[in-house]
Amino acid sequence: MSKTAMKNEKDEKTYPEGGYGWLTVIGCFIVTFFVRGTVASLGVLFIAFVEHYGKGSGATSWVPSMYGSLGLALAPVAAASAKRFGHRRVVMTGGILAFTSLMLGSFASNIWQLALTVGTLHGFAAGLSFSPTTSYIGHYFNRRHSIANGIGYTGIGVGSMVLPLIFQSCLDKYGLQGTLWIYAAMSANICISAAILRPVNTNSKSLTYQTPELPNTSLSIDSNCDEHSSHLGLKKNKSNEDNQTAHSRSNKPNQGLGERIRRLFTRLNEFFDCSRLISIRLYDIFLVSFFTTGLGLTISAAHLAPLINEAGISKTNTAILMSMYGIGNVLSGPFWGSVATFSKINIYVFVGCAYIGYGLAVLFTPFLHTFSSAAVFVVSLGFGRGAFAAQNSVCIRRMVGDSLFVTGYGWALTMSGAGQLTGPLMSGYLADYTGTYNYSFYLAGLITIGGGVFFLIGYVVDRRLKKRWRPVDSTCETDIAETVTAL
Repeated sequence: MSKTAMKNEKDEKTYPEGGYGWLTVIGCFIVTFFVRGTVASLGVLFIAFVEHYGKGSGATSWVPSMYGSLGLALAPVAAASAKRFGHRRVVMTGGILAFTSLMLGSFASNIWQLALTVGTLHGFAAGLSFSPTTSYIGHYFNRRHSIANGIGYTGIGVGSMVLPLIFQSCLDKYGLQGTLWIYAAMSANICISAAILRPVNTNSKSLTYQTPELPNTSLSIDSNCDEHSSHLGLKKNKSNEDNQTAHSRSNKPNQGLGERIRRLFTRLNEFFDCSRLISIRLYDIFLVSFFTTGLGLTISAAHLAPLINEAGISKTNTAILMSMYGIGNVLSGPFWGSVATFSKINIYVFVGCAYIGYGLAVLFTPFLHTFSSAAVFVVSLGFGRGAFAAQNSVCIRRMVGDSLFVTGYGWALTMSGAGQLTGPLMSGYLADYTGTYNYSFYLAGLITIGGGVFFLIGYVVDRRLKKRWRPVDSTCETDIAETVTAL
């Protein structure tokens, strides 16, 4: 049996493709409802924050910016903690922290205290909850991963549909403090999602899937070639190695601190799978694209409600329009998940084109001036966003395989979180400078389109490079045989 076959047999993994896995989808729905549905609904609260604390859009934007960015940027920490302590404990901690942070935020006396509690602490809770729950679907599904993810991510759309109406109704009746109390109690339901998560029962009836082996496109001879060469009688010259060993022993007392630092970085590298992920070229391209699209998307999410209100539409109708945005997102999740599952479409091309289409839609958002035109447009906008929201994790899993999926997905969310930290702040201060949100949406549209174009170009280049260079493993034995023959 060849080494490749032995490796595939070792990496063989089973997936229930249903059963209890559908309860994990419900858990994902609950988390995405409160964590990411809030991001799309913060526009209603954003208006209330500006009026209550009397600060400009730039200063107030720190609240949605910190919440949206930390909810994603902490994904590697949450993923590593889930591997160490278990998904259930990490998500449960996030649910408790979400309740606590919102209760503390209700007593904030200025915008900076609100940014610390509702922005930073609540964002930390979102980061602990989101990544471990959404990635857990991959433990139960492989063939149906796209459609299961699409259903789980409809929580974003339902949250975007329901939460703006709840927020506006509570603001009218109970004020800002009462609204935060009610939302704190609602966020405690994240703990229910944590209780649902449990390890896969490997004894259940399941389908078999083999983790794709990532080819090594390096042109240097690897350890396999060394093993073949040793069997053929080719010996290495160990003089340099002996000299380096003697030199390191002589300088050992002077390298104590350096050796400790090296070991620390080695452990961190192994813990977060940094070197293994960086070696995947398409994944690196996707990270850059994920940063730019995250920057553009968060502008449209955080400041869509202020833009609509700026056009002369009342606060009640603005909340209704934000709810209709959620309707489009709800309809899009299962639809696009089914398209990605049952069609032969390339998932990478699909996601790249979805980014470009959404960016084009954002460019035309400032031209909405009536309730009817805005209603049609925001539903279409929400429907378009659902095309890529649930499929990003499917793309990452195809790129890195199962063994690196959790940490790979976490680092991707970190890059998106970095973009979401910058986007609302840039948009808010630009709105203060220009007196309108129009230029912010022009900028958001162009950035999102650029991210999609960059990913598509990078995917095409990566495919051509893979076709041009053959993997070392498949040519190693042939190269050595030809060398021996020549000798």
